[in-house]
Amino acid sequence: MQWLAVATARGGLPEELADWRGLIPFVLPLWTLVRRGSLPEPHDFLFAVGAPLAASQPEDWADGVLARGEALILVDGIDEVPQEQRGATRDWLDRLLAAYADACFVVTTRPSAVPEGWLASSRFTELSVRPMNTADTAVFVSRWHTAARQSTGTEAERSPLHDLETALQVTVRAQRDLAQLSSTPLMCALICALHRDRRGHLPHSRMELYEAALSMLLVRRDLERNIDVPEGIRLTEHQSIQLLQRLACWLIRNRQTEMDRTTARALVDDALTAMQAVAEQGTADQVLTHLVGRSGLLRRPTTDTIDFAHRTFQDYLGSKAAIEAHDFPLLVNNAHDDQWEDVIRMAVAHARPAESADLLRRLVERGDAESEHRSRLHLLAAAGLQYATAIEPDARRLVEQRARHLMPPRSLEEAEELAALGPGILDLRRAVKVSKTTRWAPSFKLQPPLAAIMPTPSFAASYSPWLLPRCLTRWSMSGNASRPTHTPKTSCSPSKIACRLK
Repeated sequence: MQWLAVATARGGLPEELADWRGLIPFVLPLWTLVRRGSLPEPHDFLFAVGAPLAASQPEDWADGVLARGEALILVDGIDEVPQEQRGATRDWLDRLLAAYADACFVVTTRPSAVPEGWLASSRFTELSVRPMNTADTAVFVSRWHTAARQSTGTEAERSPLHDLETALQVTVRAQRDLAQLSSTPLMCALICALHRDRRGHLPHSRMELYEAALSMLLVRRDLERNIDVPEGIRLTEHQSIQLLQRLACWLIRNRQTEMDRTTARALVDDALTAMQAVAEQGTADQVLTHLVGRSGLLRRPTTDTIDFAHRTFQDYLGSKAAIEAHDFPLLVNNAHDDQWEDVIRMAVAHARPAESADLLRRLVERGDAESEHRSRLHLLAAAGLQYATAIEPDARRLVEQRARHLMPPRSLEEAEELAALGPGILDLRRAVKVSKTTRWAPSFKLQPPLAAIMPTPSFAASYSPWLLPRCLTRWSMSGNASRPTHTPKTSCSPSKIACRLK
């Protein structure tokens, strides 16, 4: 969305978006707006996002721009809005659409946050952003290293970047787990930075990647650049993580993505009562200033707010805090909420074997008791199996048994939910194929079995990120003559974009 806004303002939109050239972009990040109460009307757009020139705009200027159809309204992050406020957000959007019918609107969200066609009645066209494929990743890696070379001061620093780029291009293609992790721009950029920082040696799993990134950002970056005691505060990696976990846990518990600086300062102050070595170095405000300025994880969207630069690290640290506090009820009671999906998966990864087994059993038991959330909870438990370092055999069998009842999928919606599991769903394919009780068994006579289409998890994950949901969609339709015979475009994409054009 930021690229779209900048490209529009600079007149640099590609030919495919030529109709938007000359428009004035307004970026509206919902995670910032909803926490401030009622959502803004056009004359308050600039004030709501803290634009420095907001006070100097002419009277009724924004209303006139929208009314004349000269505005591009970029509404970012429906999924960041708490579920209980999404109805009010939809009403606010509907009012804008009715009042400014000639303006162009773009709305983004994660796929699981709202149902399919959520804005169809308002004449939006729904699009999906697919994960980057092998070619996309190669282009990204090349451009990242080009930018790194241009920003490097000396030839001695520039020369290794050519070899690092070549080595990373080969590594990403050769290692399946790394190929999966690099399918989004955020993670691909993180991999490039870590690869450079670690002289070409990378971790393989997602959790190891985050752990290495935290170490790089929190301590090693300043030490290796000889930046000594910035802001007069020196924190160890463990001390920084403990403080950041406090902030992340508060945001997750309260379903927020940013907090007032006063709240953040109070949380740090509470933590310092048990961290004497840190408290002796400065006040809570000084420690918080250090974390914002040096960690690379926190930022200030406005002068009086704090948030995490990347939601992924918020979920990583918050889930770690929940496991350390044995707060399993909190995790399980919120597992039906799409904003908690990554938190639950990472909690399983942080947990010890007995703890991960207990957490997965609780998810299954809640799914058994609540039919409304059964599919989501059982699938989430199955997804958690991929994250557990070790899992008790009984717990694994229990989770796999519940997951088998959801296969094959009986609708396109169920196919998309199954696709969210990724290659791990293939681990259950043999059990489904031999089951004598499943009423979908005859479908294999009409359609190639999933195992034949995707013979190994490695093939499914590395050959094509979109292959799994397509095959699951075909599987859901096989054996049912009343269903269409074509394959709709489905995707387990990280975000969904709805566009309403003139």
